[in-house]
Amino acid sequence: MKISNAIPYLMLIASAPSILQGLQLETTQLNAIWWSIFAFFLWMVLRYKKYFFIESSLPVLIKIFLWMVVFQVVHGIFVAQGYWDYKVLIRNIFIFALPLSILVFSSPMLLRKTLHVWFIYATAAFLILVPLMGPHYVGMYWVPVLFMLLFLRILPRGQKIFILCILALVFIFGSLGARSTIIKYSVALILGLSLYTKMYRFKQLLRMIHVGLMALPVVLLMLGLTGVFNVFKLDEYASSLSGVELRDSSGEIEGGTLTADTRTGIYIENITSAIKHDYVWKGHSLARGHESVLFGDVDLYGRGERPSSEVSILNIFTYFGIFGVLVYFGIFCTASYKAIMQSRNKYMRVLGIFVAFRWVYAWIEDYNEFNLNTLFLWIMIGMCYSTVFRAMTNREFAIWVRSILWHRKLIVQ
Repeated sequence: MKISNAIPYLMLIASAPSILQGLQLETTQLNAIWWSIFAFFLWMVLRYKKYFFIESSLPVLIKIFLWMVVFQVVHGIFVAQGYWDYKVLIRNIFIFALPLSILVFSSPMLLRKTLHVWFIYATAAFLILVPLMGPHYVGMYWVPVLFMLLFLRILPRGQKIFILCILALVFIFGSLGARSTIIKYSVALILGLSLYTKMYRFKQLLRMIHVGLMALPVVLLMLGLTGVFNVFKLDEYASSLSGVELRDSSGEIEGGTLTADTRTGIYIENITSAIKHDYVWKGHSLARGHESVLFGDVDLYGRGERPSSEVSILNIFTYFGIFGVLVYFGIFCTASYKAIMQSRNKYMRVLGIFVAFRWVYAWIEDYNEFNLNTLFLWIMIGMCYSTVFRAMTNREFAIWVRSILWHRKLIVQ
C-alpha cells in the first residue's frame, strides 16, 4: 500500500477508542493496544513528513509547545509516585504530541484523501453502530461534519443534504443534554451560513471579531475572579432559563438545567491547587493533576488529585502552568490571524474565525483526549498556518472541499 493510502486508514483506526467510548464499552484493558496504535500513528507522521510537509519548518510557537511537552514529560518522570501517575503521563504524551499531525495533514492532497476515506467507512459503520451509541456520542462521532459545515455554501446540493441530515441526527440524538455538542455544531453552522453574506470582504470587521474572540476568555476570567460577572452562573442573569430541564433524545429527564453551573467549582479547584502546591508558572507535569474536593476520590494514592478536567485550558494550566497557557494562546491567536488576514480565499477566513472560537471554547470544555475532536482541532490549526491553503483562490478551495465527499481530480496539490 502506498504511503498516501496508508495514513488515512491509520487515522480511521486511531479514532476507534472514542467510537468504542460512544458505544459505552469498557476499554481500559486495551490501553496497551491503543497506545501502540497511537505510537504507530505518530511514528508514521514523523517518518513520512518529508512527502507531505512543504513548509520550511513547524511554526515557532508549536515548536516551543512541543519542547514544553518534552520538559513536562521529564518533569513527570521525577514527580510521578507510581503506576497510575505513569499511566496518566503516557496518555498525555500521545494527546499533546498531536500537534505533530500538522506535518502531514497540512497537505491538501493527503487531507482530502483522509477525509474522503473517513466519510466512506464512518458512514457505513454509523448505520450499524447508531443503535448501540449513547446519545451524547453521536456528535463526537461526526466531528468531521463540523469541518464541512463551515463550507456549507459551496457544497453541491447532494452533499449539502447529506451534511444537513447528519447535523439533524446530531441535534436529535444529542438534545439539550449535550450542551457542548449543540454549541459547537451550531457555531459551525452559523459560520457556514455567514458565507451567504458579504462580511468576509470587510477585513476591519474580521479583525475586530478576531480580537474580540481572543480577548473574551481573559476578560470573562477577570470579571469572574473579581466577582463582577460569572458567565457560568447564567441562572442568576437569565431566570427564565433556569427551570429548563435537560432531556435526552428519548425525552427522559437527565437531571440538571440548561443553565446549570458545572464549571465554577472546577476553576476554583484548579487555581487553588496550583497556588497551594506552587506550580502556577511551571506546571504540575504531564503525570500529575490538580487537587480536587469534588473528584479527589479517584486518586488511589490518597492525595485527592484529579488527573484532568473537562476544561481544556485548565488542563493546559495544570500541566504546563501560565507559561503554557501563554504559548497555547499564541498558537491560536497566530493561526487564526493568518487565516483571517493573510488568506486569498474567504473560506480560510471562516476557518480562522472557527479556530478563534475554539480558543474561547477551550475555556468552557474541549476535553483533552487522543480522539477526532482534538486531532481535528490541530488539523484546522495546521491549515491556518499552511501557506498552500492560504494561497488558494476561492475557486481552488471550493474544488478541494467538493472533492472530499465525491472524488474529483484536484487542480491544487
